Amino acid sequence: MNLSQPFLEQLFYKDWTTIPENIAVDIIQYDECPTYEQFVEECLIGNRPALFKKTCHLMDKWSCMTEWLNESKTEPNFDKLVENYGQLDVPVTHCSSDAEYGEERKSTMVFSDYVEYWRKNNQNTVLYCKDWHLINEIEKMNKPLFYEWPVYFRSDWLNETCLVDSKDDFRFVYMGPNTTSTKLHMDVLGSYSWSANICGKKRWRFLRPGNEMCLVDRRKIMTNSIDEAKARGIDIYPELDRLNVIEIYQEAGEIIFVPSEWYHEVDNIGNTISINHNWYNGFNILRIWTHLSRIVDQIEIKIADCRSTLDNWYEHCQLILLSNEGMNFGTFYELLYKIGKRRIETLSTQKREELIGNREHCLFDIWIIEKVVQLMLKNSAFLHAFDFDTFKCRPKRFLNEIRTYLQQET
Repeated sequence: MNLSQPFLEQLFYKDWTTIPENIAVDIIQYDECPTYEQFVEECLIGNRPALFKKTCHLMDKWSCMTEWLNESKTEPNFDKLVENYGQLDVPVTHCSSDAEYGEERKSTMVFSDYVEYWRKNNQNTVLYCKDWHLINEIEKMNKPLFYEWPVYFRSDWLNETCLVDSKDDFRFVYMGPNTTSTKLHMDVLGSYSWSANICGKKRWRFLRPGNEMCLVDRRKIMTNSIDEAKARGIDIYPELDRLNVIEIYQEAGEIIFVPSEWYHEVDNIGNTISINHNWYNGFNILRIWTHLSRIVDQIEIKIADCRSTLDNWYEHCQLILLSNEGMNFGTFYELLYKIGKRRIETLSTQKREELIGNREHCLFDIWIIEKVVQLMLKNSAFLHAFDFDTFKCRPKRFLNEIRTYLQQET
C-alpha cells in the first residue's frame, strides 16, 4: 500500500475541491493484480467499480476458503460452521419484496438455529444472515482471523477509528441461501465498500451516481427494485428510458469493489457466503463531506418552518443529521482530527510499524485532511452548530498544526 514520490506530487496538484462527473460507466475487470497506484488512479480517484478475478489469487491463502467449505469447495461446510460459531448470536434480515431497504424485518438467532433453517432451505421464509460482526467476535476471542485484508483496501479511516475507539466496526460476514438479496441502496455516507465471495454466486447491478433518479416515480419516491420499476413502466417512472443498469456476476474467489455513491442491488444465486467492508479514506473523504453537506441542506429545507421557533436551529439540524446518517459535522471533524494526529505522530516518532502505508501515503492523508478542514471552516452550519472549545483541538489550531508539519516535510 505504497505511493511513490512522483505519484504523491501528482495528487498534490490535482483539483480536489470539485468532484468531477464520472465519465466511464463500465466495470474494470482485473485478471491479474494491478499496482496499488493503478488501482488508486482507476478506481479510488476514478470512482469506478472493479472486479478482481480469481486469477488475481487475492483469496487463495484465506483459511475460510477451506475451513468454511466442503471438500469440493463449492458449498458451505455446515457442520464445521456450527462447530466454530454455533453458539454465537447473529443478526438476521427477513427478505421481503415489499419492505424498503433498511426497513426489512430484523431479528436475532443463535447461529446453530440459523444453519438448521438454512439446511432445510425453506423458501417460504427467506432469511439472510447479514451485517454479522463475526470478525469482531473472533478478535475478542483472540482467535486468528479467517481472511487477510487486501492491500488495495487497507487505507481505511472508518474501521481504523472504530477499532481505536472500541466501537462497532464496519467489517461484516454475510451468509444465506439461494434468493437472499440486498435491495437497491447506496452504502452508508456514500462510502466505498468491498465484497469477497467465499462460495455461491452474486449478481450485482450498479447505477452510476445520478442515474438512480430514473427510478423516482411521479410522487418523487424512489423504488428499491430495478425490476419493479421496469415492470411498472414509464407511465409510473417518467425517466425510466434513461436508466443504465450495469450488471456483473461475481463468482467464488472474486472480490468486488463498490465506489462512492453508486447505487447497487445484489442477488445471491445458490448458497452464498461473503466478507464485506464499508470504508472511506483520503481518496473519497471529500465525497463524504459533500454527502453530509447535501443532507444537511435537505434537512434545513424540510424543517424551515421551525426555524423561527428554535434558538439552536443549527444544532437541531446536526442532531437530525447524526440520527439519520450516524455522523454529523462534529463527529466528522473528530474523525479527521484523529486520523491527522495519528499520521503526524507516527511520522514524527518514526514508528514505521504503525504506518498505514508508507511515508508518502501518510503525507497525502495529512494533506487532504487540511483541504477538508479548510472547507469546513467556510461552512456556516459547522461554524454555528458547535462550540469548538468542546473539541480536543479547535479546527483553526489543528489547521495551523497541519500546515506547519507539511511545510517541514514537503
